[in-house]
Amino acid sequence: MSNLLIFLLTAYGLTTAIVQSKIAEPFREFFKYRSEFIYKLLNCMMCTGFWVSIGISFLIPQTTCNILDGFLGLGGVWLLYMLQLFLEEKSNFKG
Repeated sequence: MSNLLIFLLTAYGLTTAIVQSKIAEPFREFFKYRSEFIYKLLNCMMCTGFWVSIGISFLIPQTTCNILDGFLGLGGVWLLYMLQLFLEEKSNFKG
């Protein structure tokens, strides 16, 4: 169970860093006029969460990487993102 939690939190953290952070903005903007597909992917929590999860599953030695890891991570990232939005709305926090 703890490995699953670590997997989901890692996927969420990395996905959030890619999609929302200022530090990754130049990386996202690099693709804006080069590849609309990749630019849209890098600005989508679900799309990026899927590919980040597959990438993370390659790095975990006890697991085999398959497409189900991507869908598991995508679901976890989406749930955590919805929780984040809900908490931001309830607290009126805009950060």
